[in-house]
Amino acid sequence: MNNTKSITGSFYVGFFIVTLCTLLYQMLLTRIFSVTMWYHFAFVAVSLAMFGMTVGALLVFLFPDLFRGDAIRRQVARSALLFSITMVFCLLTQLAIPFRLAGLVGLYSLAFVYLVSAIPFIASGIVVCLVLTQFPERLNRLYAVDLLGAGVGCLLLIPLLSVLDGPTAVIAVAGLIGISAVFFSQSRSLLRKISIVWSLLCWIFVAWHIPKVRQQKPFLSVMYVKGRPDPPRLYEKWNAFSSIRVHSTTLDPNAIELFEKTYGSKNPPESLTMNIDAAGGTPITAFDGNLSKIEYLKRDAVNLAHHLRPDSHYLVIGTGGGIDILSGLVFHQKKIVGVDINPIIINTVNRRFGDFSGHLDRYPNVSFNHEEGRSFITRSPEKYNIILANLIDTWAAGASGAFALTENSLYTVEAWTEYLKHLRPNGIVTFKRWYYHKFPDEIYRLTNLAVTALKKIGVDHPRNHILVVTPGEFFPNEEWTTGTILISPDPFSDEDLKKVEDLSQKLPFHIKLSPHFAIDSTLSQIAEGKDLAKLYESFPCDISPSTDDKPFFFHRYRLGDVFKLVYQPMDVSWDVNTSGIIVLSVLLVTVVGLVFATILLPLFLKGGFDFSAHRGFVIYFVSIGIAFMMVEISQLQRLSIFLGHPTYSLSVVLFSLLIGSGLGSFCSEIFAADSTSALRGRIPFVLLLLAVLTFGLATPWVIREFTSSPISMRIGISVLMVLPLGFMMGMPFPIGLRRAFQGFSPPVAWFWAINGAVSVCASVLAVAVSISWGISVSYWLGGAFYLLASVVLLWPVKNLPAQGYSP
Repeated sequence: MNNTKSITGSFYVGFFIVTLCTLLYQMLLTRIFSVTMWYHFAFVAVSLAMFGMTVGALLVFLFPDLFRGDAIRRQVARSALLFSITMVFCLLTQLAIPFRLAGLVGLYSLAFVYLVSAIPFIASGIVVCLVLTQFPERLNRLYAVDLLGAGVGCLLLIPLLSVLDGPTAVIAVAGLIGISAVFFSQSRSLLRKISIVWSLLCWIFVAWHIPKVRQQKPFLSVMYVKGRPDPPRLYEKWNAFSSIRVHSTTLDPNAIELFEKTYGSKNPPESLTMNIDAAGGTPITAFDGNLSKIEYLKRDAVNLAHHLRPDSHYLVIGTGGGIDILSGLVFHQKKIVGVDINPIIINTVNRRFGDFSGHLDRYPNVSFNHEEGRSFITRSPEKYNIILANLIDTWAAGASGAFALTENSLYTVEAWTEYLKHLRPNGIVTFKRWYYHKFPDEIYRLTNLAVTALKKIGVDHPRNHILVVTPGEFFPNEEWTTGTILISPDPFSDEDLKKVEDLSQKLPFHIKLSPHFAIDSTLSQIAEGKDLAKLYESFPCDISPSTDDKPFFFHRYRLGDVFKLVYQPMDVSWDVNTSGIIVLSVLLVTVVGLVFATILLPLFLKGGFDFSAHRGFVIYFVSIGIAFMMVEISQLQRLSIFLGHPTYSLSVVLFSLLIGSGLGSFCSEIFAADSTSALRGRIPFVLLLLAVLTFGLATPWVIREFTSSPISMRIGISVLMVLPLGFMMGMPFPIGLRRAFQGFSPPVAWFWAINGAVSVCASVLAVAVSISWGISVSYWLGGAFYLLASVVLLWPVKNLPAQGYSP
């Protein structure tokens, strides 16, 4: 049936709002999941959204009688309103369920949370599928609106979370979706009146709740964090990077005893605990300017570099609660530069709790900088005596879905090479990480990283340039402690080594590696830098140095190690990041099953469906679904390194890609104007393959050449690299659907569902490929699938119509 008359300006506006809010809600879920659960579970929000939308498309395919004729517009409006209403009630359900991944009940609770979270996306999927499949005459424009709406949604997350907290932002988005139902529905209809009332209720709640959030008395908030009730908090603040919570600190007797053994004092200073996404804790220490009260910091193993290099220019990567700034003050360092990527951390410490922390930013020799550490160092004309990073990691989800963006640009060979180049003579880079006594694989990988970086700057005997120490005091039943590595582009002198040995007798720390000693043969072999390839092959986990192409420092276990990790026949350092690879593996199996269920189950339910008549289109839509996600995620990962943070990558890259794809979809009609020209039909695919090839080769070079440029220039360069690529990537889907409409009774909704299902699979597969073989392999695999799609559609295939591209 011809539904062109149903397409009005208000219809386009309503569709734009739905697609905008779909992506925005998905991004908000990753933020909320990162607080309520661990960061790698937040990644599932990406697949979750696509799964829900795929189910929505399947419903349209399986029950076409519900979505026919004059009922189309009413069904679209009704589904949009359902999207809005279910979003609110599903949020309340999510917040009421504690997350605890232990045993069958834990797995059930996890499955239930994700099932509940998928419900709103099912309604969204119905809207999108109906709009894109019932109006073929406007297909390219509608698909362009779809992508443009999603692109704008990328930009709104940052300003939205600068004003609202996560739960309140979801209510605001629900109110906006209600307005889309108003645009879709007929004037003066009951559905329109209900939609208006519902949207007003949502926004009235948001307006009433904003002052309560600012007063730290929210009516709607996260109740459970990491499976436990959220303790009373003094302060909470959200932004697109994280959620910050400040709590009172209560030390148990064991902690007091450990403090006494470590620091030689029975009176721990008063402090507050600042948690980042309810996981990354950092202390805010009470400081009134009296340095004698923080003299205990001189006994901390992480501050060994201060003993070796007094009167220094000192740089801190990740200022946190300010403890490392205090260390610089107590050692009377000449200049102290703090860098933190998260502005609310700096503001919380120096402004909100400035009277408590001592207003560290007011000291004349101290400066705080809101920037990403690696970018700051790379661009800095200054060199330092000490560069320190104290337990900096990414146990918080990037806004676009954690696993896609949990790479850490601070822990790559290229980054450490920059650190070493920005040291003064005899300067020291010092990093603190976790140390598992029985199997210190993280320290092995950290040492390997140091060795490789030293070799890159021309050091022949890296062992003479490395020290590793651990705190001397820990409880006998504790398997974990911390390890601090010190590396220098110059060999540690005999005077340095004697001073370290003397300090180890006076202060509570142990030497694990030095030019003359190693705690075990593995650490010794790594430090010597000999026969490392053989060591990598025989070692039970991945301890090879992470690079910008494989920046997953924290993911030391391969996909093939999953069964070993589950049953644990070997003694490994089990941590949050270890369980993350298990989640990725389980998710990969799950989404592959989803693809088969999406393709085969509908055929079984429909009965009498001639699959052979459509297999060419199946191959085509599978290929472009995989290709789009592989290229998208690999570019997000690459440019996350370049731009310095996943949030920047999300905002710039995903926005540019979606806007470009929307414009490309809109312009795809140009290549359908002359149905008699086979050459014109091939042009977009030739240009697409050239764009994939060009930007695949150019991106690594551009990143290397411009990584030290100002952030504004890097953003501009990223847009120029992504927008043209997105423009060409936006054409294959509308061209394929338009070609499908030429067939006899084409199952267009099913094609849409297939594309969505394989996109779910590809979003996980892209991450698995990047972790296992590198980001570049993931990118080129996406290019290979675009090539396959081009061959299927352009070469004579009996399953595809021979006509041109116009409907």
